[in-house]
Amino acid sequence: MNRALFLTLFFSPCLLFAQWSDTSDYREEDGYMGQWQVEERLEQYAESGGDVPDGSDLQDALDELRAHPVNLHLADDACLGGLLGLTEYQRYQLRRYIFLHGHVQTPQELAAVEGFSESVVRRIMPYVTFGKPPERKPVRFNRLVSGKSSCLLRWGRVLEPQQGYRRVPDSIRALSPGSLYEGSADALLLKYSYRCTEGINAGFVAEKDAGESFFRASNPHGFDYFSGYVQYQGKGRVRQVVAGDYQLQFGQALAMGMGFRPRNADPGTVCDAAYGLKAHTAANESQFFRGAALTFGCWKWMEATLFLSMRHADAVLSDSAYTSRSVTGYHRTASEIAKEDAAREFSAGCYLVRNGRSMHVGAGCYLLREAMPLLPSDKTYARFRFSGGSLWNGSTDFTWNLGHTTLFGELACSGNGSAAFVGGAVCEAQECLRFSLLLRLLPKDYQAIPDVLDGSYDLSNVQSLQLCCRMLLGKRGTLDADWSYCRYPWLRYQTDAPSQGSALRLRFCTTDHGGGAWLFLYRWNRKEGNCQDDALCIIQPDDLHASRVRWEWKPVERWRIRLQWDGTLYGGADSWSKGGMWSQQLSCSLRKIRYSLSFACFDTDSYQAALYLSEQDVRYATSVVSCSGRGVRLYGLVTWRLSAAWSMQAKLTCYLYADRDAVGSGATQIDKPHKTEIRLQWIWKG
Repeated sequence: MNRALFLTLFFSPCLLFAQWSDTSDYREEDGYMGQWQVEERLEQYAESGGDVPDGSDLQDALDELRAHPVNLHLADDACLGGLLGLTEYQRYQLRRYIFLHGHVQTPQELAAVEGFSESVVRRIMPYVTFGKPPERKPVRFNRLVSGKSSCLLRWGRVLEPQQGYRRVPDSIRALSPGSLYEGSADALLLKYSYRCTEGINAGFVAEKDAGESFFRASNPHGFDYFSGYVQYQGKGRVRQVVAGDYQLQFGQALAMGMGFRPRNADPGTVCDAAYGLKAHTAANESQFFRGAALTFGCWKWMEATLFLSMRHADAVLSDSAYTSRSVTGYHRTASEIAKEDAAREFSAGCYLVRNGRSMHVGAGCYLLREAMPLLPSDKTYARFRFSGGSLWNGSTDFTWNLGHTTLFGELACSGNGSAAFVGGAVCEAQECLRFSLLLRLLPKDYQAIPDVLDGSYDLSNVQSLQLCCRMLLGKRGTLDADWSYCRYPWLRYQTDAPSQGSALRLRFCTTDHGGGAWLFLYRWNRKEGNCQDDALCIIQPDDLHASRVRWEWKPVERWRIRLQWDGTLYGGADSWSKGGMWSQQLSCSLRKIRYSLSFACFDTDSYQAALYLSEQDVRYATSVVSCSGRGVRLYGLVTWRLSAAWSMQAKLTCYLYADRDAVGSGATQIDKPHKTEIRLQWIWKG
């Protein structure tokens, strides 16, 4: 640790690192969630051992909104709250102002609305227009074919040879169905979208993961995954129609919710309005429906959403039933290919909502039916999870604005008679002070359709209370604090007894006023797990202390420097392990080329003390890296705008380890102390 830190500090004057802030990044001024909030949420997903969610659907929506701003008076709650980050109180005051005074004509007029400040108006200005909404013209064929298109092609691979790509005889390959890949190490992604002024959108996604075959063997048609949609959006009686692949999210996503939704990072957005119905534009292979969905207005303040879906899913078959589901989307080895599209599921449901100026009330009923029953799991901790052939959920949710206080909640029930509740309150005492409370009561036997579809099973067996506070310290500083307590009434994975946990997060940041911007972050998390040393002990608490100090400085308009230190301390009783990482980044933009370079030096005692870093990737990609052991990580990202329609990105990353002779394990093992990955991407917009 000392040697690595000394070398990093010694060479830091000549290693200025890079992270260019593109307009597609999740920045503080981009609304919805600041970049730090999304980064922290993704890092916590990875730290908990889960798969990092695909955030490209959210990024697609932000980029689309920036390219085609919506009129402020036509934007719904899903856009104002879910994308632009306006709180329920701000949305209520905006609706009230428009009802009393008519259309908001200028940004200065919006800043005079209660709950809005100049910083809030500046944040949402790139995404909205003001004044009277334009009248919709009759649909004409020439406008349908004169829309705008965009196409994206991405290629990437690991440069070092991995064990899974060894060439062996078929007889040996049959003896190792889970350790040898069928295809090449190349990863491919193709995305196309079309948008016209009549509210009609269309697009498709095709993807091949590394290790999957391409135009041969199990994929004779080329790509392993295909997805497409056609969408209509209007403001008349028919609000939205989607045919193809789509996502749904209603209420607090307790009975129906899909896609990446970073929550509880900001007390003002903890009760964000769900986005309802939207087309599935990401490459996630499990969190979507396939069929048709319709949203239409029933009366002036009421609308309904109906959907019907039938799709295949990956599963492990056993005679006339399947034992488990797979949501990774990988079809590389013989064992993974055997799971591909083995299960077939039918889904249907409806959601009815009444939107008022101060109160929102919704109710929904959803059905999931499997073509073959799911067998009960033989794991004790999974005893109460869904098994059988069909599952239904029903729920009712509300959001009620009482001046400076907003109450929200959702009550849901499953087919086995179990009921779950999520609710809370947000209080905006002043513009500079905001509180929130979130209560989750999810019984061990509550069976949610989203859990079955994405395999997360995080909507059951937890009782939690969370308190959040945000305080603006003048115009230059923000203080965030949140505390949570969780209780798990039943067993969990690697926890063979009921357990509990708690967490604390403190964050202070300043804005850049010439001397740079500072961020100080401290997180403490305590969770009980199986005891490894003492056979008489069932579970024991483990603590994780994590801290971060970051300094960003923009000396000139097109240059940005970032220095960051991260530290972790993990353990319990008498056993502790620690880790540290020092990273430096620099970004610059020269004419049509933007450069991003980064260097990180890390040293950890164990995998449990690993450090997670969310770093910039090519557009529409999410990257959260894990750093454990002793070594360095380098990456460079170049963005080149070739013309008004064409742009290209290239990213090269490299791990260099000093404490091992091989990287990875199993099929991904590299018999060298380094790992290098390259990624190229081309984007065309016409």
